[in-house]
Amino acid sequence: MSAAVTRWVVSVPSHIKGYRTLAHPAQGRHTYATKEEADQWIAAYRSQGRTEILGNDLQATEWACYPDHFDPIGIYQRSKS
Repeated sequence: MSAAVTRWVVSVPSHIKGYRTLAHPAQGRHTYATKEEADQWIAAYRSQGRTEILGNDLQATEWACYPDHFDPIGIYQRSKS
């Protein structure tokens, strides 16, 4: 098996204290090659003014993904902050 690759996702606080979780389904189409791309998605979401769905604590977060199709490996990650 090939080594995991790092991609960027939009994450939100998890119900598990000290962790973040994916804001979208764990599919490669919801990952981004760069932090800037993930930040652009966040900015577009916030510009719509409907933050009640995902909340305001969105972050572009590095995430381990499977190579080739980029599906995230797991849905939780310990917060870095």
